[in-house]
Amino acid sequence: MSSDSDPLNAKLEALEQKLAALSDYCRELEWRVLTLALAKSPDPAYPYWNWLLQRGVPDDTRRALMHVMSTLSARISGQDIPSEFQKDVGGVPREQLYGREPPTQREALDALMYAAGLSSDTQALELIDAVRGQGLFEPLCRLFSAPT
Repeated sequence: MSSDSDPLNAKLEALEQKLAALSDYCRELEWRVLTLALAKSPDPAYPYWNWLLQRGVPDDTRRALMHVMSTLSARISGQDIPSEFQKDVGGVPREQLYGREPPTQREALDALMYAAGLSSDTQALELIDAVRGQGLFEPLCRLFSAPT
């Protein structure tokens, strides 16, 4: 039996080594992308993408942010959010995200802060400025053009 398990153990060890090498490679790539994002001059046409890169925002957080901003923009525009599009998004209370009334500035800031893991209104407003600069989610951005 041990002779049968020796080749399997050798294959398992080889796969573990490959997995460790891939993990190291991924960490190296993440570091290089972040370094590039910080070292390059931002393209003024893409301030939102630059905001994401410079903060190292992972793709699942980016998708959650896009969902939150899309939902808030739809609500501000007076659209109902069909139940099939309502999903749980990283700590954002469902009633806050999918309410029937347009969100207040405070509700929108809180939803963005929950979704992106931001710790201050200032960070959320920087996000809004970057989104506005890229011409995305105009109804949401207009909410922050109005007096508080």
